[in-house]
Amino acid sequence: MTIEELKIDEGLRERTIIIPFSKYSNETPSPIVSVSIFGQKAFMLVDTGADISYLTDNFFYQYLPDDIVSCGKYDIVGLLEDVTGNEVFNIPVLIENIEVDHRFIVGNINMAFEELEEKHNIILAGIIGADLISKMGMCIDFMNNVIWFKSNCYDN
Repeated sequence: MTIEELKIDEGLRERTIIIPFSKYSNETPSPIVSVSIFGQKAFMLVDTGADISYLTDNFFYQYLPDDIVSCGKYDIVGLLEDVTGNEVFNIPVLIENIEVDHRFIVGNINMAFEELEEKHNIILAGIIGADLISKMGMCIDFMNNVIWFKSNCYDN
């Protein structure tokens, strides 16, 4: 799907970036997008039901730069279990051609992805939550399997 194929106002079209996404199954159409973190290509699940964005500790500590410093701790209160003592980091992430510094919670959320990774043979680095979705003004178009957002959303 290209921007020209979407029915978007011409003025908005000039300022819009389109990211195609994959779905890991037809039963659960949650979008998976390609990003770059610490210069490493990674895949992240876009999850509107997650309030905050997460990185798995497996991915983070494998590619952690020497100069990154924790911003503090964050406890995750979940429906199934609570995960305490997670580190918070401001991390630059490249989504399409837009780099944004964002606060990620780094913790042991690896088991949340185990079945997905095993069943669909994809390794996820984390979750793009509602905080980053909102920050970037993302719109998820499930009919066309794309996410779009304004390319000038960081001009202010």
